[in-house]
Amino acid sequence: MLVREGLVEVEVPDVPETKGPGKKMPGFYNGSQKINRDISVAFLNTVKPNLSLDAFGGTGIRGIRFREEAGVPTVISETNPASAEIIRKNIERNGNRTTLIQADCESVMRDFLFGFIDVDPYGSALPYIDSALRNVRNGGYVGITATDLSALTGSAEKATARRYRARVGVDSLKHEKGVRLLIRAVIEHGAAFDIAPVPLISFWHSHFYRVIFQVNHGATRCDELLSNIDAVDVGGNVEGPLWTGKIESEAILSTLKVPDQIAEDRNTSELLAYLKSEDTSIFFTDLNEAARKIGMDPPRISTVIDRLREKGFTAVRTHFFPTGIKCSPKCPDQEIENAIRGN
Repeated sequence: MLVREGLVEVEVPDVPETKGPGKKMPGFYNGSQKINRDISVAFLNTVKPNLSLDAFGGTGIRGIRFREEAGVPTVISETNPASAEIIRKNIERNGNRTTLIQADCESVMRDFLFGFIDVDPYGSALPYIDSALRNVRNGGYVGITATDLSALTGSAEKATARRYRARVGVDSLKHEKGVRLLIRAVIEHGAAFDIAPVPLISFWHSHFYRVIFQVNHGATRCDELLSNIDAVDVGGNVEGPLWTGKIESEAILSTLKVPDQIAEDRNTSELLAYLKSEDTSIFFTDLNEAARKIGMDPPRISTVIDRLREKGFTAVRTHFFPTGIKCSPKCPDQEIENAIRGN
């Protein structure tokens, strides 16, 4: 089955489109990850690293797009012989100069000085974080995709404690908490080697979290990052520890060079617009829950945001929850109630 994505066309296994992470198989392709690949291409088109690695090839579509749409020299690593053959044919199909290496990604990481390493495995990214952080060049970038959301959101309480040494409650904030828990894990992995990964672009979509980091060496910078990891009070419950610092880079998002074929995708454009406001506050208020507490039907979210802005607050929507409102300075509950009532 031929799939067209961005400026490339690849052959993928003829299997029905499914939601979620799908089933691992030779030539694995997940259409719901397109938005992940779109934003990664736009990022590479902006920062232009010397060399990028698509660490888990599958069909090769990610690495082929890096080369074709961002113009970045790219290596694809893949261990499965059947997948490697699919990738080889897809590179040829697109007349692409991407390099395929049939080997495990960690050995490939050690053989090149990459400016960007993309870690998008089937399953948890935890086993590969150390290698990616240690083998990208100083000042380079690492993209991490995590699909173990049951652990990151606290839905699988034992897995959360075992993998991430944290406690998080399952509520409307779960995906922002999950992203912040992932960032914390990556920062702590890096700090063990005096490597400081700074989050630049962070988001949740469907079944995965995606964070792109800039990686710099230095113990002092590590200590600065670690000072932003702490337990947090969520509705009277102590949760975490979580990353409490910024999850987006205003400098990157405001200068992102999004290729036309990506900018035309409404889903990607809308998500990027949301991300520019995510650091308005840490966490958000769920309008529906706030209205329920005072026994009212919730008004339109745009109405509440307008009322808060009229009172001098910076109020915005969040991509983490459809009825979530972020507000700065932090809105007291009474101000949210007043905005719901129209006072």
